[in-house]
Amino acid sequence: GDWPNAILYYEKCIKKNPRHTNAKYNLELANLKIIDRIEPLPQIFYKEWWSILTKLLPIKSWRLLAIISSWTMFILTILSIFFYKNIKKYIIPTVILSLMFFTITHSSYRNIQKKEIIIFDSIALVKSAPTEKSTDLFSLHSGTKGLIKDSIGEWINIQLENGDSGWILG
Repeated sequence: GDWPNAILYYEKCIKKNPRHTNAKYNLELANLKIIDRIEPLPQIFYKEWWSILTKLLPIKSWRLLAIISSWTMFILTILSIFFYKNIKKYIIPTVILSLMFFTITHSSYRNIQKKEIIIFDSIALVKSAPTEKSTDLFSLHSGTKGLIKDSIGEWINIQLENGDSGWILG
């Protein structure tokens, strides 16, 4: 019955291993138990494809592929300079592959580093500004998840998956 903690730990598990099917299934079940149903904004197709691509493997695997492709590029370059001139045709594809793996690794790392918040209070009022006297925009209930965009003192600026944003007292 502790849905905010369940959501928190399933999210952590999925960040470490995006292909963990049990954690995804249990996260879906836990999200059914919370009050607020936040529908995410649709993504542009290429951003959605990129997101799927970066989640195909854990970040450790992307790092390993980036390192292997970089070393392969380095070795091919050395071999083409000193020994085999016909290897030069493999250098450009290896450079492109290395850059692609580094870009995917960087994107995966940025996704892991996003600061998220899960509401643990039964009700949290979202304000228009980081003061008690500001206008109440809406309220959130325990288990609702959002991204932390900024913080000032004890106030946290959050953004929900549907694009709504505001300030809550942390």
